[in-house]
Amino acid sequence: MTENLEPVLPIDNTENEHPVEKEAVEKQAEETIEQAPHDEPSMSKDEILEKLKNYASQENVPSRGEVDVLKHAFYKIRSAEVEALKAEAGNDAEDFVAPVDPAEDVLKTYLNEIKEKRAGLIAAEEHKKEENYTKRLEIIESLRTLTESTDDFNKLYKQFKDLQQLW
Repeated sequence: MTENLEPVLPIDNTENEHPVEKEAVEKQAEETIEQAPHDEPSMSKDEILEKLKNYASQENVPSRGEVDVLKHAFYKIRSAEVEALKAEAGNDAEDFVAPVDPAEDVLKTYLNEIKEKRAGLIAAEEHKKEENYTKRLEIIESLRTLTESTDDFNKLYKQFKDLQQLW
């Protein structure tokens, strides 16, 4: 017994939606897309380099996503420039070699500075975690000796509270 099953298609309820609500949702989606940090097509290479320079000089390290967006925008502009130069070359497009862009070296310098700064922060956080771990192990050991002690309860309780504050 084989049945001929047709695929079930989802019901399209877009006809029943209120047109004003639909427009509001579409407008909100467009605004969200416009506000996205990865949408930076209007920036020039110099503006991108200036922004990366600011990021490199700041104490706070920008998120990796922000830096990647700027890097991709720079290379998008660069590839468009190379394509334009290749188109100008015409018949010699096969032998075309893109000229070296000094701005690319500057970009790489800023990206490396940001990368080193991020690596330094991560190393400092790891060091801090190790210190905290060591302190907590010491507190645990102190608690262990405290529970094995036969001293006066009031004295032990005070020591316990002190260890609790350290934790």
